[in-house]
Amino acid sequence: MNLPRTLLAPALALALLAGCVSPASQLDALGGKTPQEILPHLELTDAHDHKDPAQHRIAWNMELLGWDPIAPDTTKLGRYNHVVVQGTRAFVGAYALANGSAPGLAVFNISGDDPVLTATLETSNIVPIDVHVSGDGKYAVLAGHADPVYALPSAANTCTGTPMVNLCTPFVPSGVYLVNVEDERDPRIIDTWRSVPSGAHTAKVVKYADAHYVFIASYGFSYANRLASHVEILKVVESPAPIGTHMEPVAEFFASRLSGNDGEVRTFVHDMWIEEHPLTKSMLMWIAYWDGGVVIVDVTDPSKPREIAAWREFDAALYGNIHFARPIGMIGERHISYAAPEYSSAEHAGEAYILDTTDPAAPQLLAKWTLPGDPVNDGNYRFSPHNFDPLGSRIVYAHYHGGVWVLDLAEPESPVVKGYVFPTVPEGEPAFNATEDAPNVWAAVWAADGTIWASDIGTGLYHYRLVSDEPGTPPYEAALAAMG
Repeated sequence: MNLPRTLLAPALALALLAGCVSPASQLDALGGKTPQEILPHLELTDAHDHKDPAQHRIAWNMELLGWDPIAPDTTKLGRYNHVVVQGTRAFVGAYALANGSAPGLAVFNISGDDPVLTATLETSNIVPIDVHVSGDGKYAVLAGHADPVYALPSAANTCTGTPMVNLCTPFVPSGVYLVNVEDERDPRIIDTWRSVPSGAHTAKVVKYADAHYVFIASYGFSYANRLASHVEILKVVESPAPIGTHMEPVAEFFASRLSGNDGEVRTFVHDMWIEEHPLTKSMLMWIAYWDGGVVIVDVTDPSKPREIAAWREFDAALYGNIHFARPIGMIGERHISYAAPEYSSAEHAGEAYILDTTDPAAPQLLAKWTLPGDPVNDGNYRFSPHNFDPLGSRIVYAHYHGGVWVLDLAEPESPVVKGYVFPTVPEGEPAFNATEDAPNVWAAVWAADGTIWASDIGTGLYHYRLVSDEPGTPPYEAALAAMG
């Protein structure tokens, strides 16, 4: 579907693009509207319909380039989650692929404005909720818990009385699929790894030290009060290893510095990122350890992971839930990292944390950021932060129903909003999947050309770009100031 490059958020964006009028006149330019009427994510009243795309066609400094519903028949959509971009390809995980109920992977060619679906891959015994691709584009990993058909009590399976639901029989633990994706038209599963007993939540595949390594956030006994969650480290055995023998265990990592684990504090591995620190030249793993905060581990020797730091300087009474943590890179003379939480519901939108990791053994908090207006998250992860991706000093940030945001961290203590958009089905297209919030964004990532790809759970894959590098003042700021 070819879309015109003029699909901006019309009057709202243009009224303040120059950013050179007084706050009072800015509010006048918005017709005296309150923030609740300006941005849907600030709407806290029953008058707002979260499922109505017409109430969410709002953007500022973001332009829609292309979109694909990932379905030839828009009455039979799938449900999607993470997206990762590698070169001219995008890989999207699926709870359910279009025109059916099978979970799996969708692969796109993204060399143009519009994504072009090149292949789908169905999986069994696993519902992928994370996908990652190696930097050389050879391997993808799909991580997930057990397929509910096998994992939950039903007439076809019986439970043993354990609180861990996926110990019901037949016992089909799940974990990670290793997929060869060198040919975008023919992704092939070459191995599986069972993360016993609860499956894997996320996984990464990274090439260093002349080998590919797979890092898995194993949920351990996650259904039994979040116990024994850890990172599994596997080495990929390259061809000509037979199919099914491509991953071998190297090490496991359990954090040692988690304090206050008294049954009230949940400390489990949610996600991780592996990257060389540009100053120390060590290969490090940033772990989002939920209420355990951000744990940094030296994995230069993957067989001997060594914890070097743990950061958790948040208000334990209100915050925590660290869902994703990764380095941004060098900004000036400092190395910067970012950590974001996730909340299914909360009386706030969730604080994200900007950290100075110039010395990775001593992370320091520099600043916090939350959605403007700090809206109440009234369930369904509605305004929660989720996955993000850096490019230079900027990150693009998915916020579920709160849309996609671009932040500039050129001055890390003072993050600046450069643009935002609420991905919704373009005008003129069917307003399908009305059971989902619209939008309901899982992830947003940069492509090498500086454009943005965002995956919406209900409506597919979107392609955006920033309109201006210096867009001026976001329209909501004047209204927020006017309201005190």
